[in-house]
Amino acid sequence: ERQGSGLVWHGSVPLGLTLRPAAWLVAEAGLRLELFRLDFTDALQHDRRFIAQPWALLPRLRLRSPLGEHWTLYAAYGRGFRSPELRSAGAGALPGEDVQLDRYRGGEPEPSVTKSLESGLRFAAGPVVLSGAGFATFVEHEQVFDHVSGTNLELNPTRRLGASLGLGLSPWSWLSLRADVDAVQARFVESGQPVPGAPWLMSTFTVAASHPQGWRTGLTGLYVAPRPLAHGATGSQQFVLDLTAAWRRGPLELQLACENLLGSDWREGEYHFASWFDP
Repeated sequence: ERQGSGLVWHGSVPLGLTLRPAAWLVAEAGLRLELFRLDFTDALQHDRRFIAQPWALLPRLRLRSPLGEHWTLYAAYGRGFRSPELRSAGAGALPGEDVQLDRYRGGEPEPSVTKSLESGLRFAAGPVVLSGAGFATFVEHEQVFDHVSGTNLELNPTRRLGASLGLGLSPWSWLSLRADVDAVQARFVESGQPVPGAPWLMSTFTVAASHPQGWRTGLTGLYVAPRPLAHGATGSQQFVLDLTAAWRRGPLELQLACENLLGSDWREGEYHFASWFDP
């Protein structure tokens, strides 16, 4: 049964400022205003139309300090957001508590705000770039997809603690290599249970080559470790390989992109329930 249809409009107004209060310190401050317009027509309420216009104000601060010729120390704090569910635009107009409902009941839709802290070290010398960082992210209301209602449900706060490591090499002017690994522990703050759908490890690599005559090509791989699912289940690991090739002459560029070069089974989402009862 069709539940409804609608549109989500999203706009952003960014402001940024860079300060150098001392020779050893660079400060980058930013402020971003995120605006939404949710326009939802609910088929379950005789095509009644609902409009909501939530917004979020998101600051960010980043500090950089050079340590010698090749090393840079940095730290950052910022606030992010997750867009409200489209169907939440009509949640505030549901009937009273004395009416039986099997649908989500909530108030006015609001973006779920996140707070992030990051600190790391970067080394750059000639063709070598090496970086390492630790981070912590706190989500006010975790969103988990519920297969029964078909919506993203807002649950309790979560926190993510992790580390990232990156290595870049340019042995020749026409060749560049890059590899990144991110490990994270995502847990609910109150219960300590893992967050469904959040993998503990992700890794990417890129090989890019270019030619002075305008030719360039790139190979990118992404690995996602098995992620925890609802009710104690565990998903499967995944690996996907993408290939791009391009040729440019003056204002003209031709590009060919081949996604999932190996034809791997790529699961953008994994859920723990029976989806097909008749084999």
